[in-house]
Amino acid sequence: MNGFRNSGSVNIKVMVQPGTWKPSSTMGLALFIDVPLRGFADLTKERLELGHHGEKLALKEAKRLGYKCIEQNYRCKLGEIDLIARDGACLVFIEIKTRKGCSTGYAKEAVNLRKRIQISRVALYYMKDKGCCDKKARFDVIAISINNGEKEIEVIKNAFDLAC
Repeated sequence: MNGFRNSGSVNIKVMVQPGTWKPSSTMGLALFIDVPLRGFADLTKERLELGHHGEKLALKEAKRLGYKCIEQNYRCKLGEIDLIARDGACLVFIEIKTRKGCSTGYAKEAVNLRKRIQISRVALYYMKDKGCCDKKARFDVIAISINNGEKEIEVIKNAFDLAC
């Protein structure tokens, strides 16, 4: 069989070209593993819904703490920042991480070095684009854990420094 089948499953195809696998240099090997797709799209939808729910909770918490929302889901060619707000005179770039069934510690750990670099670059782009490079700015993380209907929200102010 050539290519992938579309039978309601994900097909993983591994090809070994003739001459690269022994015992026979004239033989090719193809391995197909079928993984049912049932629930795959649902998982993506569930994850997106969890993210949107988390963003609503984070916005509500930020407002409760006195932040003034400037933009949600700011996008540019370099990436996205979940929430941009003001906390007094400080411009705040906020990454929101929502997890289900685990502690906020796990959500906080999801903001790794790669993500911090991407957020930093988008923040610099935003500041240059909006002409506010002279403003004080910081990076916050709002970590949300939802476990059995219980919500735990942790706001980490000044969570990381500019990373480029």
